Amino acid sequence: MRLRKGKAYSRVGPDPTHDPDVRTVQARDIIGACAIFLIIAAWKSPAVFKHPRFWAEEATSFYANFLNTSLPSSLSYIKSGSIQLLTNAIVYLAAQVPIGLAPTITTYLALSLHLIVVVQIVLFACAYDLATPVALLLIGSWALLPQTYEVWLNATNAQWIAGVSALLLFAMPTEWVERHFKSAAAACLVYAVSGVPSVLLAPLFLLRAGVERSGPIAILGILLGAGASLQLAVLFWVGEPRPFPTNPLVLALPLFLQSVLAPLLSGDFANEIARWIQKPNAANSAVAIAGTLAIGLGIMSVATVAASASGRKVHALSLLFACILVTEVQNFGAIEPHGQISGWSGGRYFLFGSMCLCLLLAWGTKARQVFLRVASIGFLCSIVLTGVAEAILSPAAKSMTHGPSWRQQIDACPPKVACKITVWPGGTWIVEIRK
Repeated sequence: MRLRKGKAYSRVGPDPTHDPDVRTVQARDIIGACAIFLIIAAWKSPAVFKHPRFWAEEATSFYANFLNTSLPSSLSYIKSGSIQLLTNAIVYLAAQVPIGLAPTITTYLALSLHLIVVVQIVLFACAYDLATPVALLLIGSWALLPQTYEVWLNATNAQWIAGVSALLLFAMPTEWVERHFKSAAAACLVYAVSGVPSVLLAPLFLLRAGVERSGPIAILGILLGAGASLQLAVLFWVGEPRPFPTNPLVLALPLFLQSVLAPLLSGDFANEIARWIQKPNAANSAVAIAGTLAIGLGIMSVATVAASASGRKVHALSLLFACILVTEVQNFGAIEPHGQISGWSGGRYFLFGSMCLCLLLAWGTKARQVFLRVASIGFLCSIVLTGVAEAILSPAAKSMTHGPSWRQQIDACPPKVACKITVWPGGTWIVEIRK
């Protein structure tokens, strides 16, 4: 894959992407990037491609309900206090095919969502004139981040993929967004009714619109804001209980453990630090807490300073603010926030923050100072290499890429008999199916 060197976008003059040669090269870049992602994905989780599977609530809640409900009822289904249109639509389609093939639909449609993010990464790299190796590192990071395992190729967690897609829209140059406003607005409209992560960006879009005096950016913020109002109304209507923690450590530590340390040092390493934090020995716990905060703040500071040094200070600060705001709100509203002082548990809540770190580092590769460029490239390489090692060696990672075959269980189930089918992950999820 050879990325086209980006041209500066301007509010006046022709759109460079209208040039047939530019569009051809960009299409080749996208095809190449998607091929690389698919190779990594097949290597990371061959069992999922060999035996497509349902994941947790995908089968036990969504699929089980959609087998006997209409399209309108399925699309408006409420789970965990929110409307999740993408998940509802994907699982509804799965409910329309023979039972044995149902997870194939959810697995591959979820894969298409991952590939949309890959396309956006290519466009991001082109828009900011990033080097081809940097774009490849971003694609590798997207495939191998420890937080991707919970959201990997399943419709259950489509809202978290939508959140990353919305983040990449937010990170694009204003001129690019204005030139592609219809597509961006359509995406935001879908994301607004597809769970919580995307709509948390609404105030940041509106703030950016005010600073840059951009009407199209403001409209995107309004669309996401309307979605936030709708999701909040649904939450109050259904009364979904949440613990809402007040302990500062529960609110602060997971951000650094899971969005910073886990990508760079591995989820297992972050998990070990979390164990030290929760040890009864107060001295050891204090050292672990101080180390987590110091290292986490240090890495985020380097990433932000490097991105700012590339001439994108406002962009860097906006992305840092987005990382903190979205991650902390998600952590605050999580189902089990105390359990997220971990390297793995609830990783989906921290995928957004990890991608913010990756984008800051990508900008940092164009910093004026050599040592900041080297640090940014080193951190990105570390994320990819750690992800590779994790996929090979980590028991936690393997527990989410291996599991029972849905098709074999269905084939073994006698006709017209209710069978209990085991669903990923961990073999603790059961759905009752009658062929």
